[in-house]
Amino acid sequence: GFSEGLVYLAVWGFNQIFILLGPTVIATQQMSSQIFYITYFPQLGFFISLSVIVGTLFGAKKYGKISVVFWRVTWISFTYSLLASVFTFVFAADIVRFFSPHDLAVVQGVKDILWLICINQVLCTFCLMLRGVLIGINESRFLVVAMFTTGYLFFLPLAYLLGIKYQYGLYGGNIAFIVWSILEIIVMGVWYYHKHKKIMWHQITPAVVFKESEIEKEYYNL
Repeated sequence: GFSEGLVYLAVWGFNQIFILLGPTVIATQQMSSQIFYITYFPQLGFFISLSVIVGTLFGAKKYGKISVVFWRVTWISFTYSLLASVFTFVFAADIVRFFSPHDLAVVQGVKDILWLICINQVLCTFCLMLRGVLIGINESRFLVVAMFTTGYLFFLPLAYLLGIKYQYGLYGGNIAFIVWSILEIIVMGVWYYHKHKKIMWHQITPAVVFKESEIEKEYYNL
């Protein structure tokens, strides 16, 4: 949707900021982005699945099932992103050398910020899942406003301020990215809580997520 386009455009703008810091920093950022997207893109499958299933349940007015679906998909996505981030961090040196075996400056630059990328990978799980459930319950208009305000009025100025103005480079830029992810989680979580109390996840216990239920049968029988 349009809100997702705003997110990707903001990330593109984030990458363009570091053109001001020279070719080595550009190469480092490009390699960091490649490593990030290797684990990020598979999570888009969870995001799409969640938005489709929640949209179907919401249209059928089976609101009580939405929380179960949300927690199940979030748990699966979180487990994947956590394992992928741990793998990336543990084998950081080998991964970086695979992408750039000869440019030692770039290799060292990526290794210095890779732990920040791993943290953001995990946080992006919750960003994607919250966007997915909000799309499913017809809150696309809110998402457009939220992504624009947090991405363009907060994230990009903060990334420029930390990365360029205060000369923290990619380190400062990725700190801004993490803060943006946290802000997204808070904004979307609070909106979901106050606008849709009847389908809130806190109405079920966490144990429900891991129990066998009839939800899959009910979904396919809609």
